[in-house]
Amino acid sequence: MKYEGKKVGLEVKSKQTTCAQTSLYTMQDSKEDHEKQVITYSILYDVNIWLITYVNASKKAWSMTEEEFEKTPDIRVFEVNVTEEMKNTLLDKFADIVKRVRKNDPPKLDLSKWTFNNFKTACAKDLSEEEYQEVKDEVQQFLRGNYPGWLKDSYLKAFEFIKEVREVS
Repeated sequence: MKYEGKKVGLEVKSKQTTCAQTSLYTMQDSKEDHEKQVITYSILYDVNIWLITYVNASKKAWSMTEEEFEKTPDIRVFEVNVTEEMKNTLLDKFADIVKRVRKNDPPKLDLSKWTFNNFKTACAKDLSEEEYQEVKDEVQQFLRGNYPGWLKDSYLKAFEFIKEVREVS
């Protein structure tokens, strides 16, 4: 897009489960992963100003009062001004990935990112016995922590999946 003579990128994200996802209380800023996405686009397209737009399509917004809508708008927009430092940080991350692949040195399994991991089975099978025990200990410790139930449940389900894949293999 062109705005006041400047190139501006637009990234649109949909939220559909609940109107609370775009509330002023819940959503204070754009999500970190979405910022990384527009940093990547900035490198690719030479556009340094981005608008990350969250559109909430849950049905609640259709019948809200003005007061409710003010606290929970169905569209939220956050501006991201991409700097050279942000680009270099992201490129360093990609360089680290390439280096790890070449050295066959994968990073520690991160269960907080398990839901959107497209390589769950491979990760589960590839764990050494020591790494498997570390994951098991991490999950047990996490379950004792002061975290929301849904988050504890996601860690437990991830571990159960890993355990099941390893038992079958």
